[in-house]
Amino acid sequence: MIKHPITFEDINRAQKVIDGHVIKTLFEHSASCSEWIGKQIYLKFENQQKTGSFKMRGAFNKMSHL
Repeated sequence: MIKHPITFEDINRAQKVIDGHVIKTLFEHSASCSEWIGKQIYLKFENQQKTGSFKMRGAFNKMSHL
């Protein structure tokens, strides 16, 4: 349970903690998803992380604060 809302500053601090420990993955425009949804959709390929998942970011940040 989150006891307080996550702020932009929280995100910036986490980014500094994980920098250099995770791969910076790119966003790629998805024409098919954009057409289907009716908005511009970009996908972030976190499967390029060593773990194959975005969870590496949150887990590394949390473990760094223990």
